[in-house]
Amino acid sequence: MIAGMPRARAKTAELLPMQEVAALCNRKADTLRKWEREGRLPKRLLPRRGENGRRHWTYNQVHGENGLLEWMEKMDMRPGPQLTDPSKQAEHIANLRRPKLLDGHHIMQARNMAEEGKSLEAILKKIFPKTRYATTGGLARALRSVAKADGWELPEAKPVRPTGGAGHTPRTASGRIKKMHQTIRVGTKG
Repeated sequence: MIAGMPRARAKTAELLPMQEVAALCNRKADTLRKWEREGRLPKRLLPRRGENGRRHWTYNQVHGENGLLEWMEKMDMRPGPQLTDPSKQAEHIANLRRPKLLDGHHIMQARNMAEEGKSLEAILKKIFPKTRYATTGGLARALRSVAKADGWELPEAKPVRPTGGAGHTPRTASGRIKKMHQTIRVGTKG
């Protein structure tokens, strides 16, 4: 059995959804979809579609003799089999799933700032200009992913509060127009 592939439930007639099969195979759902699309899966291992159009496999298709897990092991379907020692497969998969635009320095800087109690906004303001991310949102998602994988906490984003107090109308063209329409409606009623 390939490392990281737990055996699942005892119900052999049960249907297993895409996300569960992906977790059992230690692959992303997109990888299984790609294998299906490119014709890599043998016909007997192709998922079936439910009434809702979603893919699912039977328990036997995944765990049975000549099932998906056995097929993956026989075909050496681990990522980068020519490059990776089988004993380091989990580490290799984790590395493949790591955000690619963050280097060790960015990660260490973000971690240190988080441990010092800095806000997410302060961390992004400091690190964003030094990265190749197009948006601070993309950088924040990447940092969250790394923090979760490495076991440290990134501060949560603070909710944005309106600055004008109760009844404040935003200073945008649509906000001014909305306010103008409200004034007109109020003025014509009397």
